[in-house]
Amino acid sequence: MRIESSNIQKSVEIRASKGIYEKSGINFTKPLAMTKKESKYIMSLLEKYAPDTENKKLRLEVLNVLDRKLIFFFGNSLSDIGYFYQEMMKKVLLEIEEYKVKKGLVIWQTYGHGFIVKCPEIIFGFDIISGIDKICISSSLRNSICQNLETLFVSHVHYDHMDINIIKKMISLGKTVFLSSDIYESLSRFKNCYELPVAIKESIATLNESIEVKFFAGHQNPYCSNTSYYIKTRDGISILHMGDQNDPNEILSWVKKLAPVDVLLFNATSTSMIEIIDEIKPRNLILGHLYEYGHPLRGFSLIPGCYKEAIKLFAKHKPIIMTWGECLRILPSH
Repeated sequence: MRIESSNIQKSVEIRASKGIYEKSGINFTKPLAMTKKESKYIMSLLEKYAPDTENKKLRLEVLNVLDRKLIFFFGNSLSDIGYFYQEMMKKVLLEIEEYKVKKGLVIWQTYGHGFIVKCPEIIFGFDIISGIDKICISSSLRNSICQNLETLFVSHVHYDHMDINIIKKMISLGKTVFLSSDIYESLSRFKNCYELPVAIKESIATLNESIEVKFFAGHQNPYCSNTSYYIKTRDGISILHMGDQNDPNEILSWVKKLAPVDVLLFNATSTSMIEIIDEIKPRNLILGHLYEYGHPLRGFSLIPGCYKEAIKLFAKHKPIIMTWGECLRILPSH
Protein backbone atom coordinates (compact mmCIF):
# COMPACT_ATOMS: atom_id res chain seq x y z
CA MET A 1 0.00 0.00 0.00
CA ARG A 2 1.35 3.38 -1.00
CA ILE A 3 0.39 6.61 0.73
CA GLU A 4 0.96 9.73 -1.31
CA SER A 5 1.52 13.01 0.48
CA SER A 6 -1.01 14.58 -1.89
CA ASN A 7 -3.67 12.49 -0.19
CA ILE A 8 -3.05 14.26 3.11
CA GLN A 9 -5.62 16.97 3.68
CA LYS A 10 -3.97 20.07 5.06
CA SER A 11 -6.77 22.20 6.44
CA VAL A 12 -6.59 20.97 10.05
CA GLU A 13 -4.51 18.39 11.86
CA ILE A 14 -7.33 15.91 12.39
CA ARG A 15 -8.14 15.94 8.69
CA ALA A 16 -4.48 15.58 7.87
CA SER A 17 -4.31 12.51 10.04
CA LYS A 18 -7.50 11.25 8.42
CA GLY A 19 -5.68 11.32 5.09
CA ILE A 20 -3.50 8.46 6.32
CA TYR A 21 -6.46 6.57 7.73
CA GLU A 22 -8.59 6.79 4.57
CA LYS A 23 -6.23 4.28 2.98
CA SER A 24 -6.63 1.83 5.86
CA GLY A 25 -10.38 1.27 5.77
CA ILE A 26 -10.59 2.29 9.44
CA ASN A 27 -13.54 4.46 10.45
CA PHE A 28 -12.04 7.75 11.59
CA THR A 29 -15.39 9.03 12.85
CA LYS A 30 -14.31 7.58 16.20
CA PRO A 31 -10.85 9.16 16.38
CA LEU A 32 -10.20 8.22 19.99
CA ALA A 33 -10.64 4.46 19.63
CA MET A 34 -7.54 2.27 20.04
CA THR A 35 -8.71 -1.14 18.86
CA LYS A 36 -6.39 -4.03 18.08
CA LYS A 37 -7.01 -3.43 14.39
CA GLU A 38 -6.00 0.20 14.72
CA SER A 39 -2.97 -0.70 16.86
CA LYS A 40 -1.69 -3.04 14.17
CA TYR A 41 -2.26 -0.48 11.47
CA ILE A 42 -0.48 2.23 13.45
CA MET A 43 2.43 -0.18 13.94
CA SER A 44 2.66 -0.61 10.18
CA LEU A 45 2.72 3.17 9.75
CA LEU A 46 5.43 3.52 12.38
CA GLU A 47 7.51 0.94 10.56
CA LYS A 48 7.06 2.73 7.23
CA TYR A 49 7.60 6.23 8.62
CA ALA A 50 10.26 5.44 11.21
CA PRO A 51 12.13 8.13 13.17
CA ASP A 52 14.85 8.30 10.51
CA THR A 53 12.47 8.50 7.54
CA GLU A 54 13.11 11.16 4.94
CA ASN A 55 9.38 11.82 4.75
CA LYS A 56 9.23 14.00 7.86
CA LYS A 57 5.79 15.30 6.94
CA LEU A 58 4.08 11.94 7.09
CA ARG A 59 6.11 11.00 10.16
CA LEU A 60 4.55 13.97 11.92
CA GLU A 61 1.10 12.90 10.81
CA VAL A 62 1.60 9.44 12.30
CA LEU A 63 2.57 11.11 15.59
CA ASN A 64 -0.56 13.26 15.30
CA VAL A 65 -2.60 10.07 15.05
CA LEU A 66 -0.88 8.66 18.15
CA ASP A 67 -1.54 11.89 20.02
CA ARG A 68 -5.27 11.26 19.56
CA LYS A 69 -5.02 7.58 20.47
CA LEU A 70 -2.95 7.64 23.65
CA ILE A 71 -5.10 9.97 25.74
CA PHE A 72 -6.89 7.22 27.65
CA PHE A 73 -8.83 9.55 29.93
CA PHE A 74 -10.56 11.02 26.87
CA GLY A 75 -12.08 7.73 25.74
CA ASN A 76 -9.67 4.80 25.62
CA SER A 77 -9.10 2.25 28.35
CA LEU A 78 -5.66 1.42 29.67
CA SER A 79 -6.15 -2.12 28.35
CA ASP A 80 -6.56 -0.85 24.78
CA ILE A 81 -3.40 1.23 25.00
CA GLY A 82 -1.69 -1.61 26.85
CA TYR A 83 -2.15 -3.93 23.88
CA PHE A 84 -0.35 -1.45 21.62
CA TYR A 85 2.49 -1.07 24.15
CA GLN A 86 2.88 -4.83 24.59
CA GLU A 87 3.00 -5.46 20.85
CA MET A 88 5.61 -2.73 20.38
CA MET A 89 7.74 -4.21 23.15
CA LYS A 90 7.54 -7.69 21.60
CA LYS A 91 8.99 -6.05 18.50
CA VAL A 92 11.83 -4.64 20.61
CA LEU A 93 12.80 -8.10 21.82
CA LEU A 94 12.85 -9.51 18.27
CA GLU A 95 14.93 -6.62 16.98
CA ILE A 96 17.42 -6.77 19.85
CA GLU A 97 18.03 -10.42 19.07
CA GLU A 98 18.08 -10.07 15.28
CA TYR A 99 19.76 -6.72 14.54
CA LYS A 100 23.44 -7.03 13.68
CA VAL A 101 25.29 -3.95 14.84
CA LYS A 102 28.81 -3.91 13.38
CA LYS A 103 29.40 -0.22 13.99
CA GLY A 104 27.60 2.60 15.69
CA LEU A 105 24.60 1.69 17.82
CA VAL A 106 20.84 1.24 17.87
CA ILE A 107 18.64 2.86 20.54
CA TRP A 108 15.17 1.59 21.43
CA GLN A 109 12.69 3.64 23.45
CA THR A 110 10.84 1.67 26.12
CA TYR A 111 8.43 3.00 28.73
CA GLY A 112 8.79 6.39 30.43
CA HIS A 113 12.44 7.44 30.33
CA GLY A 114 13.70 3.95 29.56
CA PHE A 115 16.05 3.12 26.69
CA ILE A 116 17.92 0.06 25.42
CA VAL A 117 21.18 0.50 23.51
CA LYS A 118 22.91 -2.10 21.36
CA CYS A 119 26.44 -1.53 20.08
CA PRO A 120 28.98 -4.06 18.76
CA GLU A 121 30.42 -4.68 22.23
CA ILE A 122 27.44 -4.73 24.56
CA ILE A 123 23.69 -4.26 25.11
CA PHE A 124 22.75 -2.01 28.01
CA GLY A 125 19.73 -0.14 29.29
CA PHE A 126 18.74 2.99 31.18
CA ASP A 127 15.81 3.17 33.63
CA ILE A 128 13.95 0.22 32.13
CA ILE A 129 10.65 -0.69 33.75
CA SER A 130 7.90 -3.14 32.81
CA GLY A 131 5.24 -0.45 32.60
CA ILE A 132 2.40 0.88 34.72
CA ASP A 133 -0.89 -0.82 35.60
CA LYS A 134 -2.39 -2.43 32.45
CA ILE A 135 0.23 -0.81 30.24
CA CYS A 136 2.76 -3.44 31.21
CA ILE A 137 4.69 -6.25 29.57
CA SER A 138 4.39 -9.85 30.73
CA SER A 139 6.90 -11.38 33.13
CA SER A 140 8.15 -13.72 30.38
CA LEU A 141 8.80 -10.80 28.01
CA ARG A 142 10.44 -8.86 30.82
CA ASN A 143 12.73 -11.80 31.61
CA SER A 144 13.64 -12.29 27.94
CA ILE A 145 14.66 -8.64 27.65
CA CYS A 146 16.79 -8.99 30.80
CA GLN A 147 18.52 -12.03 29.31
CA ASN A 148 19.61 -9.93 26.33
CA LEU A 149 20.90 -7.03 28.42
CA GLU A 150 24.37 -7.10 29.91
CA THR A 151 24.21 -3.94 32.01
CA LEU A 152 21.45 -1.78 33.50
CA PHE A 153 21.86 1.81 34.69
CA VAL A 154 19.25 3.12 37.14
CA SER A 155 19.08 6.86 37.77
CA HIS A 156 16.95 6.98 40.92
CA VAL A 157 14.49 5.19 43.16
CA HIS A 158 11.14 6.34 41.74
CA TYR A 159 8.89 3.59 40.37
CA ASP A 160 8.78 5.08 36.87
CA HIS A 161 12.58 4.68 36.62
CA MET A 162 13.35 1.66 38.78
CA ASP A 163 11.69 -1.76 38.43
CA ILE A 164 12.70 -4.04 41.30
CA ASN A 165 11.66 -7.15 39.33
CA ILE A 166 13.96 -6.20 36.46
CA ILE A 167 16.83 -5.41 38.82
CA LYS A 168 16.48 -8.72 40.66
CA LYS A 169 16.20 -10.65 37.39
CA MET A 170 19.31 -8.96 36.01
CA ILE A 171 21.26 -9.76 39.16
CA SER A 172 20.04 -13.38 39.23
CA LEU A 173 21.34 -13.76 35.67
CA GLY A 174 24.77 -12.46 36.71
CA LYS A 175 24.29 -9.18 34.84
CA THR A 176 25.62 -5.81 36.04
CA VAL A 177 23.38 -3.16 37.62
CA PHE A 178 24.50 0.33 38.62
CA LEU A 179 22.52 1.97 41.42
CA SER A 180 22.73 5.04 43.62
CA SER A 181 23.32 4.64 47.34
CA ASP A 182 19.68 4.93 48.41
CA ILE A 183 18.73 1.96 46.20
CA TYR A 184 21.91 -0.03 46.83
CA GLU A 185 21.32 -0.28 50.57
CA SER A 186 18.37 -2.64 50.07
CA LEU A 187 20.11 -4.71 47.38
CA SER A 188 23.73 -4.80 48.61
CA ARG A 189 23.55 -8.51 49.40
CA PHE A 190 23.47 -9.31 45.68
CA LYS A 191 26.58 -9.76 43.56
CA ASN A 192 27.14 -7.61 40.44
CA CYS A 193 25.32 -4.74 42.11
CA TYR A 194 27.46 -1.60 42.01
CA GLU A 195 26.97 1.37 44.31
CA LEU A 196 27.35 4.96 43.18
CA PRO A 197 27.80 6.89 46.45
CA VAL A 198 25.95 10.18 46.59
CA ALA A 199 28.95 11.70 48.36
CA ILE A 200 31.14 11.14 45.28
CA LYS A 201 29.99 13.63 42.68
CA GLU A 202 31.91 12.23 39.72
CA SER A 203 33.29 8.77 39.03
CA ILE A 204 34.48 6.67 36.08
CA ALA A 205 34.19 2.98 35.18
CA THR A 206 34.87 0.76 32.18
CA LEU A 207 32.64 -1.89 30.59
CA ASN A 208 34.06 -4.69 28.43
CA GLU A 209 37.46 -2.99 28.59
CA SER A 210 36.44 -0.61 25.81
CA ILE A 211 33.40 1.38 26.92
CA GLU A 212 33.92 4.43 29.10
CA VAL A 213 31.28 5.19 31.71
CA LYS A 214 31.10 8.41 33.73
CA PHE A 215 28.65 9.12 36.54
CA PHE A 216 27.41 12.28 38.17
CA ALA A 217 25.54 12.09 41.46
CA GLY A 218 22.96 14.86 41.44
CA HIS A 219 19.38 15.26 42.58
CA GLN A 220 15.84 15.29 41.26
CA ASN A 221 14.89 17.30 44.32
CA PRO A 222 16.38 17.89 47.81
CA TYR A 223 14.97 14.56 48.99
CA CYS A 224 15.80 12.32 46.03
CA SER A 225 19.23 11.61 44.56
CA ASN A 226 19.62 11.17 40.81
CA THR A 227 22.54 9.72 38.87
CA SER A 228 23.38 10.88 35.35
CA TYR A 229 25.27 8.50 33.06
CA TYR A 230 27.66 9.28 30.23
CA ILE A 231 28.68 6.35 28.01
CA LYS A 232 31.29 6.44 25.26
CA THR A 233 31.50 3.42 22.96
CA ARG A 234 34.53 2.00 21.19
CA ASP A 235 33.32 3.78 18.02
CA GLY A 236 33.54 7.06 19.90
CA ILE A 237 29.76 7.60 20.11
CA SER A 238 28.78 9.35 23.34
CA ILE A 239 25.41 8.99 25.10
CA LEU A 240 24.14 11.04 28.03
CA HIS A 241 21.14 10.00 30.13
CA MET A 242 20.34 12.41 32.97
CA GLY A 243 17.35 10.65 34.51
CA ASP A 244 15.19 13.21 36.33
CA GLN A 245 17.95 15.70 37.10
CA ASN A 246 16.10 18.98 37.70
CA ASP A 247 18.77 21.45 38.84
CA PRO A 248 20.85 22.65 35.86
CA ASN A 249 23.30 24.55 38.05
CA GLU A 250 24.24 21.40 39.98
CA ILE A 251 25.32 19.56 36.84
CA LEU A 252 26.36 22.40 34.52
CA SER A 253 30.14 22.26 35.01
CA TRP A 254 30.12 18.46 34.51
CA VAL A 255 28.18 18.46 31.23
CA LYS A 256 30.31 21.27 29.86
CA LYS A 257 33.31 18.96 30.09
CA LEU A 258 31.40 16.27 28.13
CA ALA A 259 30.12 18.46 25.30
CA PRO A 260 29.49 17.92 22.49
CA VAL A 261 27.47 14.73 22.99
CA ASP A 262 26.30 12.50 20.14
CA VAL A 263 23.06 11.36 21.82
CA LEU A 264 21.23 13.14 24.63
CA LEU A 265 18.38 11.14 26.18
CA PHE A 266 16.45 14.00 27.72
CA ASN A 267 13.49 14.02 30.09
CA ALA A 268 10.95 16.17 28.24
CA THR A 269 9.16 17.02 31.49
CA SER A 270 12.28 18.62 33.02
CA THR A 271 11.51 22.02 31.59
CA SER A 272 13.89 23.63 34.10
CA MET A 273 16.72 21.85 32.29
CA ILE A 274 15.96 22.97 28.74
CA GLU A 275 18.58 25.74 28.68
CA ILE A 276 21.32 23.26 29.52
CA ILE A 277 20.80 21.55 26.16
CA ASP A 278 22.76 24.38 24.53
CA GLU A 279 25.72 23.56 26.80
CA ILE A 280 25.56 19.84 25.98
CA LYS A 281 25.40 20.47 22.20
CA PRO A 282 23.80 17.11 21.29
CA ARG A 283 24.00 15.82 17.74
CA ASN A 284 20.80 13.87 18.41
CA LEU A 285 18.24 14.92 21.04
CA ILE A 286 15.87 12.05 21.90
CA LEU A 287 13.02 12.93 24.24
CA GLY A 288 11.77 10.58 26.94
CA HIS A 289 9.05 10.65 29.61
CA LEU A 290 6.22 11.19 27.11
CA TYR A 291 2.89 9.44 27.74
CA GLU A 292 3.94 8.17 31.16
CA TYR A 293 0.71 7.04 32.81
CA GLY A 294 2.08 6.79 36.32
CA HIS A 295 2.06 10.57 36.69
CA PRO A 296 -0.93 12.76 37.63
CA LEU A 297 -3.06 13.84 34.68
CA ARG A 298 -1.81 17.40 35.06
CA GLY A 299 1.71 16.27 34.16
CA PHE A 300 3.26 17.38 30.86
CA SER A 301 3.85 13.73 29.95
CA LEU A 302 0.10 13.19 29.58
CA ILE A 303 -1.25 16.44 28.15
CA PRO A 304 -3.38 16.09 25.00
CA GLY A 305 -1.20 16.28 21.94
CA CYS A 306 1.88 15.41 23.95
CA TYR A 307 4.11 14.60 20.97
CA LYS A 308 3.03 17.73 19.13
CA GLU A 309 3.63 19.91 22.18
CA ALA A 310 7.05 18.35 22.80
CA ILE A 311 8.07 19.03 19.21
CA LYS A 312 6.95 22.63 19.62
CA LEU A 313 8.61 23.14 23.00
CA PHE A 314 11.96 21.73 21.86
CA ALA A 315 11.76 23.00 18.25
CA LYS A 316 14.99 24.96 18.57
CA HIS A 317 16.88 21.71 19.23
CA LYS A 318 15.18 19.62 16.51
CA PRO A 319 14.11 16.76 18.81
CA ILE A 320 13.69 13.15 17.79
CA ILE A 321 10.33 11.79 18.99
CA MET A 322 10.01 8.02 19.33
CA THR A 323 7.06 6.14 20.73
CA TRP A 324 7.30 2.92 22.74
CA GLY A 325 9.29 0.25 20.96
CA GLU A 326 10.69 2.40 18.16
CA CYS A 327 14.40 2.54 17.46
CA LEU A 328 17.00 4.74 15.82
CA ARG A 329 20.37 3.76 14.39
CA ILE A 330 23.27 6.11 15.13
CA LEU A 331 26.52 5.90 13.15
CA PRO A 332 29.89 7.34 14.12
CA SER A 333 30.36 10.93 12.95
CA HIS A 334 33.90 10.28 11.71
